[in-house]
Amino acid sequence: MVLNKSQNRIVRLLLRKGSASKKELSAAMGLTAPALSIFTKPMIEEGLIVIEGKKGNGKAGRKEEMLSLSPNYGYFLGCDFKPRYVIVTKMDLSGTLLFEKRYVDLDGAYNCLKAEIEKKRPLGIAFIHRKSVLRNDALELKLKLSELYDEVYSSANNVETLGNIYHYYHEDEPNFLLIKYGPGLGSCIYVNNAPIVRKNGVLSEIGHAFLMDGTTLEDRVSFSTLLNKEIEEKEGAPLVYQDKEMLSKVIESISLALMDADALLALDKIIFAGILLSKSDVLEMIRKQILSYDPSFQTDKISIYPDYERLNSSKACLEAFFQAFPID
Repeated sequence: MVLNKSQNRIVRLLLRKGSASKKELSAAMGLTAPALSIFTKPMIEEGLIVIEGKKGNGKAGRKEEMLSLSPNYGYFLGCDFKPRYVIVTKMDLSGTLLFEKRYVDLDGAYNCLKAEIEKKRPLGIAFIHRKSVLRNDALELKLKLSELYDEVYSSANNVETLGNIYHYYHEDEPNFLLIKYGPGLGSCIYVNNAPIVRKNGVLSEIGHAFLMDGTTLEDRVSFSTLLNKEIEEKEGAPLVYQDKEMLSKVIESISLALMDADALLALDKIIFAGILLSKSDVLEMIRKQILSYDPSFQTDKISIYPDYERLNSSKACLEAFFQAFPID
């Protein structure tokens, strides 16, 4: 089913809300009830939207039909490339993660994807891979899949993907800085509902800021620098957290970077992502550090990425979802 812009917006709202009444959807979209029905009727007939039942609206004797995305309408596949393995995920239309499988070889990942495609054609497939990690392997697997599936979307920046997810779920926040720490230091800056990208197409990142000694901020606090080895986020985050000297270095570096970014961009909101930055005590340490430099800094604009673990696991599938049902 080919959807128009308004229908894509309905899908987006239902993904965020889980379910909503026609009255709620009409209000969110600025449409009359008859106008909304023009858009939802073919989606219900197609099976893309289901009527869950009726829910009270607080007025005696009146109940409204609740609409939601049909989990059985279709699914999405995602490939998240790590330094030593590939994670294949499957998500249904409602946003529920159906499985998460890890493969140390491309053949295993390919066979898993092939089997899922042959069962039922997916609504979308997306790859996420860091530029420095397994890029050739990602391209090889994508090429093999092209024989089975017309188009596979790929992103070379997992932090940008997290930024896209945040933006998709929080459309009322057009300007924000998302900063993710572990195993490197990445960021995504959204201004007027769009990420800032340099002329060469590379995302603008705090971690790429140069220091006086010629290194970058990411060079200073990456796991590989602090721990002297390449290590995954789940392994490295606890080690940095438990070492007071390393943690202090990270907090000081990120605090100064955020102050510089805020001075230049006048940020509305700063969101922390990653295992280490998702800890409430680390958030408070950074707030306290910033206030020690600048007591006037509005530290309440800094918050933790909501539901980071779940959304991070689903990010490749969600990227595929966004390609199938774009915002604009």
